[in-house]
Amino acid sequence: MAATRHSLQLELFRPNDERLVDVVNVVAATKRKKMSLLCAVVSTDKPVRVTIYQVKSSDKDLYKKKHNWALRDLRLVDGRNPDSAEFDLHFDKVYKWQARSVQERNDFLRCLYRLCVHYAPQQERPHFENVPRSLLEDDDRTLVPEKAVAEEADDYQALTAQEEANLESLMAKYEYAIHNAEAFTEKLARELATLDASNVHTIMESERRVQGLMEMTQAALDEVGCFYLPSKVG
Repeated sequence: MAATRHSLQLELFRPNDERLVDVVNVVAATKRKKMSLLCAVVSTDKPVRVTIYQVKSSDKDLYKKKHNWALRDLRLVDGRNPDSAEFDLHFDKVYKWQARSVQERNDFLRCLYRLCVHYAPQQERPHFENVPRSLLEDDDRTLVPEKAVAEEADDYQALTAQEEANLESLMAKYEYAIHNAEAFTEKLARELATLDASNVHTIMESERRVQGLMEMTQAALDEVGCFYLPSKVG
């Protein structure tokens, strides 16, 4: 997930002066189709804006924002069942989601609650229903100071412009080697497959030879046995 966070921050949010705080893999609970990502994001300028994005990835592993909702428009967070990975977010309509696990769902709901506590006026905060009380501890430890949010997001921002340029130069330098490695891997796989087939043929041929040898041995034993047949008593 760390690699996914870094890619999201670098490709989608950093260019728009936003920072990723948390992300969860989800499917729409009513459709059960391909998974997407729900991302909780804060702006780097003030006043801080908190946005929830639905992000989808293409077959080429490129991320694209599909929907977005402002945290101030969130009216209700429904955890539905403490033992289920499902949860509902009520904006202008109800969006039903299912995370990959209860733990991932709880982590994301905890993040939403902390963002609400820190950035939303008390009278505008959404209600949290059917959410474990342990996720809604309203004390100083659960607040998300701007510095903490920035530090957490910076873990995934990571590279400066100069570092990015250096990395791109390095990747370009070794691109040929990378492609060669991929070609070598494919060739090796083909040769191993051929070798496996050859081994099977060899084993089968060996079995046939062993069977023939056993038959010859048995025939020889039968002939030898003829000399030791008991004589007929007169």
